Amino acid sequence: MRRGVTGAVLRYGLWVALGTAAFPPGALSAQQPDSTRLQIFERLRQLARPPGLDSTLLVDDSTAAARRGQGPGAGQGLAGFDSIAGRLLQLPGFEVTRYQGAGAEFGAAERRLSLIGTEERKPLVARADFELTADTAIDFDEERGLVTARGAAEFRRPDGEPLTSRQLIYDLNADRGTALGARTVYNEGANWQVAGDLTSVQPGLFWGRHISFTSCELDEPHYHFATGEIKWVSDNWFVARNVTLRFADVPVMWLPFIAQGLGTGRSSGILAPTFSINDIVRTSGSYRRRISNLGFYWAMSDYTDAKIAMDWFSDRFFALQGGFNYFWARQFLRGGINYREYWETGGGRQRTLNTQNNWEISERTSVAVNASYASAGSFVRQNTFNPLELTQSIDSEGRFTRRFDWGSLNVGANRKQFLTDDRVTMTLPNASLSLSPLTFFQAPANRERWYNNLSWSGGMGFNRDITDNPAQSPDSAFVLSRADLITTRGNLTSSFTLGNFGFSQQASFNERLNRDIPGAALFEPGDTTVNLGVSDVAESTIDWSATLDYQLRTFGSLVVTPRYRVSGQLLRSDQIEAAQEFVSAPRRSSFGVGVKADVYGFWGGFGPFEAIRHKITPQLDYDYAPAVTPTDLQREVFTGAREIRRRNQISLSFNQTFEAKLNPEAQAQADSAQMVQDSLAVADSLAALADTTAQGQALAAQGARRPRAAARGDRPEPTRPPAGTQPIQLLGIGLSAVQYDFVLADSTGRWEEGLQNQELQVRLTSDYLRGISPSLSFDLFDRGADRSGEKQFSMHLSSVNFGFALSSNSAILRWLGLGGRRGSPVPDRTAALPPDNPLVDDTGSQETTIVPRTEDPFRGGGEQRSGGRGFNASFNYSLRRPRYATETDELITANVSFSPTRSWDVTWRTSYDRIQGQFLDHIVRLTRDLHRWDAHFDFVQTVNGNWTFRFEVQLKDNSDLKFDYRQRSLDNAR
Repeated sequence: MRRGVTGAVLRYGLWVALGTAAFPPGALSAQQPDSTRLQIFERLRQLARPPGLDSTLLVDDSTAAARRGQGPGAGQGLAGFDSIAGRLLQLPGFEVTRYQGAGAEFGAAERRLSLIGTEERKPLVARADFELTADTAIDFDEERGLVTARGAAEFRRPDGEPLTSRQLIYDLNADRGTALGARTVYNEGANWQVAGDLTSVQPGLFWGRHISFTSCELDEPHYHFATGEIKWVSDNWFVARNVTLRFADVPVMWLPFIAQGLGTGRSSGILAPTFSINDIVRTSGSYRRRISNLGFYWAMSDYTDAKIAMDWFSDRFFALQGGFNYFWARQFLRGGINYREYWETGGGRQRTLNTQNNWEISERTSVAVNASYASAGSFVRQNTFNPLELTQSIDSEGRFTRRFDWGSLNVGANRKQFLTDDRVTMTLPNASLSLSPLTFFQAPANRERWYNNLSWSGGMGFNRDITDNPAQSPDSAFVLSRADLITTRGNLTSSFTLGNFGFSQQASFNERLNRDIPGAALFEPGDTTVNLGVSDVAESTIDWSATLDYQLRTFGSLVVTPRYRVSGQLLRSDQIEAAQEFVSAPRRSSFGVGVKADVYGFWGGFGPFEAIRHKITPQLDYDYAPAVTPTDLQREVFTGAREIRRRNQISLSFNQTFEAKLNPEAQAQADSAQMVQDSLAVADSLAALADTTAQGQALAAQGARRPRAAARGDRPEPTRPPAGTQPIQLLGIGLSAVQYDFVLADSTGRWEEGLQNQELQVRLTSDYLRGISPSLSFDLFDRGADRSGEKQFSMHLSSVNFGFALSSNSAILRWLGLGGRRGSPVPDRTAALPPDNPLVDDTGSQETTIVPRTEDPFRGGGEQRSGGRGFNASFNYSLRRPRYATETDELITANVSFSPTRSWDVTWRTSYDRIQGQFLDHIVRLTRDLHRWDAHFDFVQTVNGNWTFRFEVQLKDNSDLKFDYRQRSLDNAR
């Protein structure tokens, strides 16, 4: 018995043994009898029984069945097997080929088999690696190894889509086929429908002529590419020539050739250049053409890649950009760097840089370096088309974090480059060390003595701030506040807590160094000792203090905290002749007390409210320090300073809220409809604004004291009622702390001088207007335009800030009948609101920005748009209104997105200056869903006057395939 690839003997044995099940009895009558067949029938005759199945073989061998089930024709073969067929199938070293049909013709001399089919029983040939069916017949030529299908045929592989054709020839020896009039699907990033004459089809590869392909699954596709010749390598690339893009049957574009990668991962290759039609055929003599992203991408490994590309902008610059990215998952290390070098048309040379790096060295140690840089802010202002790049600073930051068993260490640095005035600020270094609290003489609460559970905590910090301002004009008066400044700070803190007693110590160092100060700016006019040179002027202080306090909770929520404090200071100043070295101020002793309480008032309800509660939270802080007797040197150095005069001052903060409890019926409705959980969102800017207010600082100080109170075993503050019974805040009013110094008021005879606050800040909140949280600031005193006059109490609204967001499910819009139905699902606000820059350049060229962005090539692509997302909007209002300055700012920013139809998306971001009465910038995008294509209509205008318009049609399945028209202008740049 001969073994081979085709397994001839096995195939013929199967035919004879199972012929009666597969074909009519007369199907083989015209052929010469086979010796093996005669031997089988002779054996059956001797057994004196008709052919049939051996009862011991009714159950097929599981191993053979599993082997047969691996082929594509499993389950579609013959109905059953006798003992001989079962044993033949189990023979090792053979490859099984299965045949099926209504009839067959076999030529022994030519070694040629023809399977005849009918409409009910089509011919089939199946092996482990393919399956072939046809309408009419299948011819198998063993000598040549050819399988030919007559009539409509279908060819299948286990790991591929079926291929149908009107005629098919397959070479078993070469594992290659030819299909005329073929249709199949290739899943290479999309479901590509391929039709035409495939002259050569091999596993993972085909050549074709007169091929059309499209990703549109409709019977009448909206578009398709018609090619003269094509070569397609699965999961790799394809190349075609004589390519015509047709929408329906209308040709819209012809290309001599097209080459495209098909892999879903990263692969090396030429970048897709970015240009528009009018960059090739200029429609105006003044139009500046631009071609960018012309370069090469190199996927060096699974963990690293690099690219280099050029950018040419007519009459502006020529640029080269290089980038490198890495991602080593096992080392938890990832990042990248992008660098651009610009050669200006006028001869200048600029450079920009962006890098992001993050390394998780261990569970306790991490390092991060994120940096951006531009050699000249004016170059960015003149050439950028990104509105946000002009309004944001160019930031860099680096940090090292290490956690120990006994504390944590943080070392960092940051740099900010402001494009508005070319100012640069830098903090280098910024270090802090926090020590974990230590508890001495630990004991449980039921056995503790007065000395048990003594706790200690401490820490230290150091930072150095550098401010580099633009050079001042020599023709104008020198302004000291605009000089370059270096500020160095350091501090040490320590705190002991024992029961309700607290003992804390603090020491700090502060140095201000003004650089390059002209001598004339430091002295009075006419002083003959003036040094007309330029020098640095420094002033340094060292402060220390020790505080002992006792926290006493009396009744209700009233907490009284008396304290005693000892403090001192050392001063050195280049501007004080007697303080060229450190001079110590008199040691001060001060006494103080802090009082805090919650006062409640209850009122009857109205409407859906069962009761109203008015809560007032006053916090009073009093501090007294007697006068000291300074030496002559101390009096000369600290004349008029608070370090030597008597101090008698009070501080008062006052917050109040009006809360309501819903009646049971209204509460049930609120729970079901989620009335309280309105979709209005708090603007991010408000949280940042609150942190800068004195009220925010007071709240932070309160929060800092809470851990100590908990350590002392104080009763916990009352918790809010559980969900479902939580009261609703109708109105909350928060005021910043007010400080008053009685000594200053008595010394001047005017009460206004005693009020230390220059501003009063107010913040309003409400659960029914969640997100609309106004913050107002009032200037309290009028000192005249030059700020040299006496204080005159005169409240002046100096600033207003608030923001809010709306969606189609907001309560306000529902009440007006403009939103969704009550109880309908709230859309994802994060995904629905416009991003910071809705016109992100997906091509990778980033031609709208001057400072590059570091991309993450190891992250998957974003999702496609989905229409019908509803209405989403966010608004922010900011007013800055100095009392005498003429530069009043009133700015409104808005982000709006909605889908007027399921196929259209609209996004608009803008800023409006109400004082100037004009819009500062715009980002407008209209997107039309064209099934497998997207059409974009974009308009961008920056605050410096640069604008660009783009119309683009982009294939969803291949973002590099697009047709666009762009118009841009730099003529109005200012």
